[in-house]
Amino acid sequence: MSLIGFLPLKAQVPVGMCVACAYFLLIVYRAPYKRDADERLHLLAQVNIFLFLLAAYVFLGGETLDSTSDALM
Repeated sequence: MSLIGFLPLKAQVPVGMCVACAYFLLIVYRAPYKRDADERLHLLAQVNIFLFLLAAYVFLGGETLDSTSDALM
């Protein structure tokens, strides 16, 4: 993820979202943990990272949000 800083500013968040999705799918496919609780915690953390990136994508879009979208964010 540290290489994302070298990309153009407009491409950093979308590339980060793609990397987060790819890593999420890798975790789901490979199931690297023995305990199910560890697996769920890692998946929850990955979803959290993706949602933060999604919020950054929305906020950096420069568009004004209507009241419903603002309340959801």
